[in-house]
Amino acid sequence: MKISYKLPLLFFLLLWSLPQLLFGQEKERIDSLKRLGQEESVLGALSYSQWAKKEFKSKNYSEALQLFEEEIRCRSHLADTGELPTLKVRAYYNASLMARVIGQYELAKKHGFACLNSSKKLLGEKDVETLDAYRLLADIGYYSQAYELEQNYGDTALWLCESATPLDSSRYTSLLVLQAAREIKKGFYLEGEQLLKKALAIEQQRPKDNLKVQKSLAKIYNDLAVVSDYQDRFGAALSFYNKALALRKSTGGEEQLSLIWLYDNMGVLYHRMDRPLDALEYQHQALDIAKKLIGEDHPRYALVLQHSAVSFEKLKQYGQAEKRLKKAIQIYTQSLAADHPKVSTAKMRLAKFKSKQDWPAAQALFQEAENILLQNPERNAPALADLYFEWADAADKHKLGPVILEKTILALAKNRFQTKDGYREPRLALRCWTLWLKYASSADFGPKKQALFALQSDIHRQLERSANQSDKQLLLSTAKHFYGAYIDHIYRYKEQYLQKEEMRNQLLALFETSKSVLLKHSLALHQKLASLKLTAEQEKACLQAQKQAIYYEELWTQADPQDKKEFSRLEKQYEQAKAKWLALKAEVGLDKAKQKTSSWQLPLAKELQGKLAQKELLLHYFSNQDGHFRLSISQNSFELEQINELLLEGPIIRLINSFYNSEALFELDASERYNNFIKDAELLSQLLLPKNLEQFEQLSIVSDGILEYLPFELLLSKKAGPKDNFQTLPYLVKTKSIRYVYNWEVLQKQEQHIPQKDPKMLALAPIYNWESPMHKPLAGAQEEVAWLHKRYPSKNIAPFPNKQELLANIGSYQLVHLAMHALAPDSSDAFLLLPEEGPKGRLDSKELAALSLENQDLLVLSACQTALGQQSSGEGVMSLGRALAHSAAPSAMVTLWSWNDESAVYLMRRFYIHLEQGSPKDKALQAAKLDYINNAKEMHCHPFFWAAAILYGNRQALALRPKPNYSPYYWGGAGLAALLILALALWRRKS
Repeated sequence: MKISYKLPLLFFLLLWSLPQLLFGQEKERIDSLKRLGQEESVLGALSYSQWAKKEFKSKNYSEALQLFEEEIRCRSHLADTGELPTLKVRAYYNASLMARVIGQYELAKKHGFACLNSSKKLLGEKDVETLDAYRLLADIGYYSQAYELEQNYGDTALWLCESATPLDSSRYTSLLVLQAAREIKKGFYLEGEQLLKKALAIEQQRPKDNLKVQKSLAKIYNDLAVVSDYQDRFGAALSFYNKALALRKSTGGEEQLSLIWLYDNMGVLYHRMDRPLDALEYQHQALDIAKKLIGEDHPRYALVLQHSAVSFEKLKQYGQAEKRLKKAIQIYTQSLAADHPKVSTAKMRLAKFKSKQDWPAAQALFQEAENILLQNPERNAPALADLYFEWADAADKHKLGPVILEKTILALAKNRFQTKDGYREPRLALRCWTLWLKYASSADFGPKKQALFALQSDIHRQLERSANQSDKQLLLSTAKHFYGAYIDHIYRYKEQYLQKEEMRNQLLALFETSKSVLLKHSLALHQKLASLKLTAEQEKACLQAQKQAIYYEELWTQADPQDKKEFSRLEKQYEQAKAKWLALKAEVGLDKAKQKTSSWQLPLAKELQGKLAQKELLLHYFSNQDGHFRLSISQNSFELEQINELLLEGPIIRLINSFYNSEALFELDASERYNNFIKDAELLSQLLLPKNLEQFEQLSIVSDGILEYLPFELLLSKKAGPKDNFQTLPYLVKTKSIRYVYNWEVLQKQEQHIPQKDPKMLALAPIYNWESPMHKPLAGAQEEVAWLHKRYPSKNIAPFPNKQELLANIGSYQLVHLAMHALAPDSSDAFLLLPEEGPKGRLDSKELAALSLENQDLLVLSACQTALGQQSSGEGVMSLGRALAHSAAPSAMVTLWSWNDESAVYLMRRFYIHLEQGSPKDKALQAAKLDYINNAKEMHCHPFFWAAAILYGNRQALALRPKPNYSPYYWGGAGLAALLILALALWRRKS
């Protein structure tokens, strides 16, 4: 038998190659195999694989791709036995992965499909390698914007993973993250965030020192940051990014592919936070790493260039911005294709930049971007929606009405969900409609009327669907601009529109939904809980859990992410509070109750008019930077008027500031003080009050924006006479009783309250045992409360209760009077000041809102600035008074500034005396103010002394009775006894 001479030579070569294999000398080994004609052998394939992995670790990705392809060539000549099929599948996988990394997506798909087909054929449909192949193709679809590929193969991979036993948690979490990214891209932020948190919970159960776990956690934190950024939760986003950054650096050093994405995302976040210098710092770090690892011709490098151009534009370095955008377009065109969606996005950004100075050039770029996306309009619908809006927004700078009307409608059509009702991105829809309404005529409006009504329904659906308070406030803020544009449009054509009942209903809806929406949701929760017929303890637990979740969420979102310890503590508290609230909802069946409630409907103007008293006028105001409007409604009238913004701002700011700075006010000469007031009060009265005001005796006022800081009582019902002074001026309070309303729908819930026949009163005033600028002694407060205790059967808790005791006791009384210090800082929540130092001495608005006070008849906050707070666009002033409304309190008296101690004591006494005489609350307060004006000295009749206190909510009379006065009977009895004793003594002496 002849033995080939090649066999001993091959055996010798294998022995010689063994140390090269062990010590990594792959190139020399492959050269030797080539000389022997054995390159396409097991050893050759293994050598190429080892060499490719070394190049990958050295971040030479193009070389690694070429070597993995050589491995594929070698393995294609080998028999599919033993472990070889698995190694062949992995070779395709690695080649596809490398192609995806360097941006060669078509090549990545080719190798990816080869990987999948080989795995299914050689290893089976349910093998883990097949699962990885599906996941790989879904990843390629995500990065190349091939959405159908991403969805189809991602869903299959997830199904395979979930059906496997045991569940592979590592692969499962990676698929959850991929699915979350898809949901986020479609605009389903809530669903995406829930998937990410599910993945996070799984990964946190695995060993923390595992390198793969750390990388997975970094990816999840990065994506949580992205979804937080999309929803403008910047603090949370920055915290997540920092967590991801720390994990990435600990697992891969300072230079790795993932840091390109991470630094770029952080740059985008800082840009959105209006910090372009910080944004550029991170973007330049991303560019440096990208240049070293993937080169300057990679699509990812182009994307970072594109983002940095926006930062340069913010810094007004227009030359740099334009240069980078053009470079990005060039890279995309060369590395992807001239018709790739990324080219379209870059051209859109360049067009937006060019539109400020060269509209024809911008128009051409917009059209080029549109042509690219229209090659696959269904897949590119979200990108087309963004493009059309940016096109319309750029045209707005040039007042190009026809362009704007056309492009906004196109944007709205592309922004529609394909599988769900409503808009993919509600805020984009709101911005589109806001622009459209600005230029639409009445003829344009007719065909779109139903779509606009549908949008309002969609806003309410989104608000109910959103789990986060900050997301709701963001949507409301955007909606406020839409409402302003819509009201302005109706005003321009009011003679035509307001003849129709449907349009009057629509207008009323705009005023109603432009403020206090979250307050309505809070009161709706009270009603839903009542419908479930829970025990008092269950209802109280649910209300407290829901409002604590909101409370801790707002604390967390407002916290400084740089203070990592505090930020982490608040985040943990929020997550715990949210989990508790969700668990309680499920326990009591609140979600089912929610499903049974009817969908939002337009309010009916006729129904509202029917509920007004004969001499009552509802003044509903809308106020923001887009304009100021007044809707006046009585039983027989419905009128819309625009308020001159330029004339309004000056006098209202001067007047309000004079009350806040009373020391400077009373340093003025008396005549100057009077003339200043008259000048501003008369102008404001002309601007804010309707001409037919004399017909009415009761005013219900829904104020908005800056008007929430103004007491209408001090306005003038007619022009002041030459002999008038502060005492004789025709203040509105002299002829009208006034109460304030958060909105009409909220008032209807407050009006359902039935006052108690024998209300229990709690009257408290703390004694501050130390003195500071905030803790000055309040003699007037003590006097108020002492008088109340003397006159009425009331409770006094002594010593003054701590915060927890006070919160526990307030709900047990129908009439609560708190006389103390309060503050409403510009940068934090308003709070009541308790007689304790530190955080325990502050009872803030969020803590009050977490109470359940629907059984109270009246709560009086006889303290400074309890109607003030931070202005929340789309909601209103977040004051202590509003917090009481959130707690379902039907009525509250609050104050607009730090009022005078002596006048406060007098007004409070007179108010309660008029209440006990049977006057409704608004008339009792009106009468108390008139008593003060009629009896005070002229200089003390300035509105500063009497106008601060205002009434919110229902005006129902209270069954308030003073303590029985037995003194006359005691004295009469004593006198009669004395006479009897005297008569008896005289009778005895006579006897």
